[in-house]
Amino acid sequence: NLASDPASFNNNNNNENTNIVGTTYSLTTTTTTGGAVGRNSIATACRLRTTAALRRKIGKNQEEVKAMELWLKQTLWYQNNKKDDKSVIIDGKDFFIQQIQPASKILYMLRTNELDTVLQYCCSNEEESTTDMVSLKARLRFLRSVLTNFAGMTKDIEMVILEALLITKNSNFGTKEMDNYFALLELTAMEFIMMKPSPAKRLQRCFGLLDILFNAVIQNNDTNNDAPSFVTAKEELLQKEVTTTFNDDNGIETTITTSFSKSLLRWIINNDFGTTTSGKRMAMALLERMNSYLILTATTTTTNLDDDDNNNYIVETIIPPKDENKRVGDDELYWIKQWKNYDRTISVPRLANLCLLTKKKLTKKQIASSFPTKQKRYQNEVLPLTNTVCNEKDWNYESFLKRQTSFEDLLHKIWGLSSASEQQQQPKRQERIDDASNSTTKKKDKKRASKSTNKKDSNTQQQLLSN
Repeated sequence: NLASDPASFNNNNNNENTNIVGTTYSLTTTTTTGGAVGRNSIATACRLRTTAALRRKIGKNQEEVKAMELWLKQTLWYQNNKKDDKSVIIDGKDFFIQQIQPASKILYMLRTNELDTVLQYCCSNEEESTTDMVSLKARLRFLRSVLTNFAGMTKDIEMVILEALLITKNSNFGTKEMDNYFALLELTAMEFIMMKPSPAKRLQRCFGLLDILFNAVIQNNDTNNDAPSFVTAKEELLQKEVTTTFNDDNGIETTITTSFSKSLLRWIINNDFGTTTSGKRMAMALLERMNSYLILTATTTTTNLDDDDNNNYIVETIIPPKDENKRVGDDELYWIKQWKNYDRTISVPRLANLCLLTKKKLTKKQIASSFPTKQKRYQNEVLPLTNTVCNEKDWNYESFLKRQTSFEDLLHKIWGLSSASEQQQQPKRQERIDDASNSTTKKKDKKRASKSTNKKDSNTQQQLLSN
């Protein structure tokens, strides 16, 4: 009833223990900017918070109503019994103000992309450093982009984000600690997209993330220690073994079991993002995330990413796909010359060949143009990763690999994924097994050769004696 029409509630200042049903309150929920939240945000906030509180999937219609009623009763019973002063009873109005109203505001601001506003609302209890706030905003922006474009796989993470922001508002956790937690949420979102677990497994993983968060709150309250173990949880996820199937540099489908860190890096680097609409959206989110990091860590920059649902950005392939039906012109001759020794069809849709641009639309002629022509357009772009492409004299396979390596290093800095330098220092497990196997084989061959020589010598001696 509270969620159905919040604007219709009237004033009622009595403190009697009343039920929500049949009682009217002046509880019109508005954001800090004065905009009305609306019934959808309030209803969704109720459902998400109920799911988090009861730790189970909430069905629709009657089951949803019963679950919310159970959460309400449990909360009121607990709060009224833990108080020293029993004369003042906490009722449905207090429940709405404490549990629903802040969640509705945060959810509405997240969904309308008011990220600066939601951070000011949740982090107003202390002086926060600008760097931590900008970093947390970049993580929220990436999560929001993933939630919007891959809702089917990541919708349960919205519940965790909401609870985390509410705890940030109501506890003494700083943005530094929550930045580590939201890095864990970013990795989990990409894990869901890459591994495609079942809905039940996704929900259980999200409940596990809530446990990590609430245990950190308990630890922080008990020991007065403001350093929760979010970093440890992130490292455990990165080191977890997973089995994935991917296309290698030759386009051959390969299945391998390795750490999540290496699997995720391989998926980001080798995935064909440029071939589908959903792939381009994921590429856009990743490129924007890496650009945000470069802008954040730059010593002097005036560049800022606008909060506009990525509407100002498009993804362009630097080397265009080959059009077999088109007459070979000067632009195509340039690309044939630059990539004559390599299969460009494999590299075209990969992340290192994609650029984030602020132009709305490109013509077919612009997409197929040569690199020197594209350079002139890229020079006018404000995003760092697009500008760095202009430093290349030509765009060939070596340039592609160079940018790919720089992406690996960036992903290591943002999420702790295995960088190219780390992979060079530590040989792959399979390579070590092969080396050991080859060494053992050589030893066995040597032993067999020695036995064979001894046997021949023995036979020779016996023949001499016989003669």
